[in-house]
Amino acid sequence: MALLICIVIVVGVMAFMLKRDAERRAALAAEMARIEADARTQPGCAPDRPFEVEASSVIEVHARGVPCPICGESLRLDQHTAETIRGERMRLVLVTCAACASSRTLYYRIQAKPS
Repeated sequence: MALLICIVIVVGVMAFMLKRDAERRAALAAEMARIEADARTQPGCAPDRPFEVEASSVIEVHARGVPCPICGESLRLDQHTAETIRGERMRLVLVTCAACASSRTLYYRIQAKPS
């Protein structure tokens, strides 16, 4: 009888722990979704809000200095390309966080210097 009581208690504790773990995971997923949505509204994180630079030579230096919106650590530059988006020439920089491994694309527009 004592063994049965112990088994019931263990199963109850495990069920409680699994439920709590699932709730924590759901809360973490919701927080990550909120952070990602907020990051997409920041300058440089969308084609309609690119970083403005005067020359392509500063893009990679700038991209490495942008902190990860998830954890705040430094970003590693993976790829730098030039593309036309909605008829406008832009530079796209694919970066990955060195700490949390989240990836994103940063958008740049090169502004001509006034003569």
